[in-house]
Amino acid sequence: MTKSRQSDDICIPPIQRCKNLQDIRNHIDALDEQIIPLLCERIQYITQAAQFKDSVADTRRFGRIEAIVTRAKAYAAVLGADEDYIEAVYRALIDESIRQEKAKWLELNQR
Repeated sequence: MTKSRQSDDICIPPIQRCKNLQDIRNHIDALDEQIIPLLCERIQYITQAAQFKDSVADTRRFGRIEAIVTRAKAYAAVLGADEDYIEAVYRALIDESIRQEKAKWLELNQR
């Protein structure tokens, strides 16, 4: 086992020392089982937000996007994680979220 990283009240649990590639894959699969429900919950809130937008253009707010990315990178820095990796993941997540929110807005506002 490796030492956990922490900063004040934030702590990344230590990862297991794996013996082989399958062991690593099993751990990644277990993490995916935690991540996927959170992503599903997140997108439900995002698509719900479509009902409060005045226009489809309101689904992409550059100031909000940059605030989210900045917050994610700052949190990554606190955790000692790779900020560029987190930024890339969040930008992809945001792009897909906007696509789904736009689709929901169009569905709600068909004329």
